Amino acid sequence: MTDTLKTSRTAKTSRDIPQVLRLQIDAVKRYWINKCVNGSLPLRSDIEPANLQEVVSKAFIIEKLAPGIARFRMAGTHLNDLMGMEVRGMPITSFLVPEDRMRMADALVDLFETPASLTLYLHSAGNPDAPALQGVLILLPLKSDLGDTSRALGCFLTEGQIGIGPRRFEIQTSAIEAIRPIETPALKLIQNDDVEIHEYPSQPRRGVRPYLQLVKD
Repeated sequence: MTDTLKTSRTAKTSRDIPQVLRLQIDAVKRYWINKCVNGSLPLRSDIEPANLQEVVSKAFIIEKLAPGIARFRMAGTHLNDLMGMEVRGMPITSFLVPEDRMRMADALVDLFETPASLTLYLHSAGNPDAPALQGVLILLPLKSDLGDTSRALGCFLTEGQIGIGPRRFEIQTSAIEAIRPIETPALKLIQNDDVEIHEYPSQPRRGVRPYLQLVKD
């Protein structure tokens, strides 16, 4: 079942973004899946963003500080360009317009507590110093070496000229997919039809959670 919330904004999905961005998203997800062991979430210590090759400048790691709050532990140069400054140590919500930051906080709770993957389809309005910009931000949960789900691998992809930062983004659509661990040495990612989609600024509802399933080939 798909739960869609109406909005005046044009909602984006994976079908609406350029093929090159979809391929980059798939590459990050494959890397994350290959780091899973026996169906468990990858450890942060097993993740090396530099190995993401063509998207390394857009990759990052965040750390949970409290429910709904996470900061950048490391980030590629693309994120620094978007912000117009070094983002390490900053909260991930810094990239969002103020009115969407609480919605991001709610999504971060799902990311770490469910756990779940998170995909945000974003838009940054243009101004005289910077043209309009589309973006896709994905987050995939990780375990710390202590075993708690308190880290996440992310990638922030954009289409268009950055212009002069900082760039702030509105959330157009978010997809939260709960992760179902399955004990198996061979893993793959399949997307269930039951994807919870939030189109903002409508108030999100909570219902049946979709999932990223780890299954045998």
